[in-house]
Amino acid sequence: MEVNLTPWIPEQVTLAWLSNVLSKSSNYKDSKIIALTSQPISPGRGFSGQVHRYFIKYSHKASKTLPETIIGKFSSQNQVTKKFLRNYSINEISAYREFSQSIIQLLPKTYFMAINEKEGDICLLLEDLDSTSRYNVDLLSFEQYKFTVKKIAEFHAMWRKKPKPKWARPARALTGHTNKIMSRNIWKFLELYKDHVGNDFRQLLNEYPNQSHKIFPRATNEYTTITHGDFRPDNFFISKSISNILELKVIDWQLASQGHGIWDISYLTAWGVPIESRREWEQQIKDIYRETMDLGYQDYHQSTQMEIEYLRGFLIAIQILVIAASELSDQSERGDKLIRTTTDRINMIIEDHNLLTFLRNL
Repeated sequence: MEVNLTPWIPEQVTLAWLSNVLSKSSNYKDSKIIALTSQPISPGRGFSGQVHRYFIKYSHKASKTLPETIIGKFSSQNQVTKKFLRNYSINEISAYREFSQSIIQLLPKTYFMAINEKEGDICLLLEDLDSTSRYNVDLLSFEQYKFTVKKIAEFHAMWRKKPKPKWARPARALTGHTNKIMSRNIWKFLELYKDHVGNDFRQLLNEYPNQSHKIFPRATNEYTTITHGDFRPDNFFISKSISNILELKVIDWQLASQGHGIWDISYLTAWGVPIESRREWEQQIKDIYRETMDLGYQDYHQSTQMEIEYLRGFLIAIQILVIAASELSDQSERGDKLIRTTTDRINMIIEDHNLLTFLRNL
């Protein structure tokens, strides 16, 4: 493959092409790559696309900072899935381009990014964080939960005060199509996971299509920021920097949009926190989020609105759950376990927060 051509599938990444990409770094100098191998990353960690880890062997390495492994992300080769995710792929590359220049840095180091907007193909080469991170799907500790919430709140607070980039559309603009996808898959989800869905959950899903147009507010306000949209433990890493400081690195920004920041916290709670832990920690986490966002909350209306948006965020989590379970899941054992675990958690959230009544009253 020519070094100037973009590889759109994992197998097209060659030693010569990667050498050319890394040579643009000032640390590369006279380094030389002599071998390159790859393997797909654990199936079930994502619901779309292809992710590979590349192993790089040097004959000479001019700097210790040069990577020995790199993560490559590519579009799904399933044409139906790729077509469905095209706009979200464009969104993700736009997010990486925008946030790589941000003062609050939540992204892993990016070595290369490109997109074919017409076809929906992407090529994204990222720093491999897996060896230094804590990667917990089922058992997010309180300290991890608190740290993650504070870091994403700092990000939300920054973007609440800044002009929003044009590519970051209001959440409502992204959800028209996904609402249709969800509505047509509710029956399939209920059939697949009927043993995990309680009466209120089932009724909520039955009423969701008629209420879906009310879920996202039409107008923005002073609390509008940029949300991640799929903020769950599979999509972030907690690691230590060279100076031994904890860092949060967040990936998979396809669903980034303008919205209320606490939606990300609801989503994280649904996808990443066990039921009893959520019941014990929930109020503390909301308080930490408010304090970090510096919203004050002296005004009763503002406090009430935050609670409303927190519940709205669970409805977003339910939407993504149904779509992921029915449309995008690779049916791996790990992916299926994640769906079942999250369904159980949301089932209890619906009961604990009376979400069915909340949906009806929107």
